[in-house]
Amino acid sequence: YDSDSRLLYWAAMEAEEYGDYKLSVNLLTRVYERDTTNVAVLFARGHIEERYGMVQESLRDFDTYIEANPEDGNAYHQRGWLKDKNGMSVEEALEDYTTAIGLDPDYTYTYLCRGQIFKLQGNMDAAVKDFEMVLKQDTVFKDNDNAIRQYALFYLGRVEEAKAWQDSILGDKPNKVDYYDAACLYSLMGEKEKSIEYLRKSLESGFCRFAHIRSDYDLDNICNESAFIYLINEYEMKDESEQKQDQPEAESS
Repeated sequence: YDSDSRLLYWAAMEAEEYGDYKLSVNLLTRVYERDTTNVAVLFARGHIEERYGMVQESLRDFDTYIEANPEDGNAYHQRGWLKDKNGMSVEEALEDYTTAIGLDPDYTYTYLCRGQIFKLQGNMDAAVKDFEMVLKQDTVFKDNDNAIRQYALFYLGRVEEAKAWQDSILGDKPNKVDYYDAACLYSLMGEKEKSIEYLRKSLESGFCRFAHIRSDYDLDNICNESAFIYLINEYEMKDESEQKQDQPEAESS
């Protein structure tokens, strides 16, 4: 990056951190327009577009990035996750996850995602192998890591162990993602009130990926509950109001 592009890039990351995904995407677009050979910008933009609900735009960015970087396992994981979590193509998502594991077998999250698809397809032998791989690799919770062991425990029928692992995470300075993970886990378990309470805590802590929340099938058990609908509408309106108040300051920066 030249100095101006670097400033625009970091401003985009700052905007994304505070939930202004539209501004973040616009800033990254300006960075890319300055140097269209820098496809790493597309990888970053693809992430943020997905969070903003721009699914097709995100897919195009990941496609372009992978064409230029066919050995990047994480890129296949992200594209697979996009297709999987947004109801695009389960078979294509499965193919991307498998490619990602071949390129980067140490990235534990991909095994969980692929295992979930195998389970939905009724391929329990393959699903169990992937969930057991998660347990083998994800043995210690670390700050800023994806906390996923609890999901594998749940899918393997070890429900009390899953709850205990989730509780250990929440007892160690939980952040907005930790609360969201708890909401997803308890939704999968059918404990609706507990799931909605953790979702509230996540939103209160600044989790504002509303497009993702609405499409996340981990929350299928609560997404039609009036409390869920009211909660999302409440915080989405609050977020929009805050962004409107901050917009003049953001544009001037």
